[in-house]
Amino acid sequence: MKNISTVLSQPPELKRPMGSDELSREQRDSVAYFFLRLSLLNREQYDRQFPDEKTEALAKREYAAHVKDFTREEIDKGMAAYHENRQAGVGGFQFLDVDRAIGLIRNGGVGEGNPARIHKLFKPLALPDKNAQERARKSGESELAKMRGMFDL
Repeated sequence: MKNISTVLSQPPELKRPMGSDELSREQRDSVAYFFLRLSLLNREQYDRQFPDEKTEALAKREYAAHVKDFTREEIDKGMAAYHENRQAGVGGFQFLDVDRAIGLIRNGGVGEGNPARIHKLFKPLALPDKNAQERARKSGESELAKMRGMFDL
């Protein structure tokens, strides 16, 4: 067991963001492509959010772990959904939000503004035929008569 003064004197072990040396060529390509598509959403906001190359490189390093395994097709689908939500006026999509873009990609283009698509469209049930309705009514009447008989009603 460590002494408390020893523990306090040592700096905490923090997980370092992923560096480009830890990524394969395809993963680096995915990160670069994601940030390229992000910059195309709104160049003015992108330049404001990442004003210099150093800031952009730090952001790429920070988000690499979340973006590295996406394919270009997945990124395209998520960015298309981002555009659709912006054009539809869905709240929050007018601003450039890296996490929201990642969420749309991860969920296949489904996010806050889109329905969850986990349901099926309701198909109205077919009306039962007249004979079935009549049999059910007669059966209900006879069962009700039996219950009334139990209580002498």
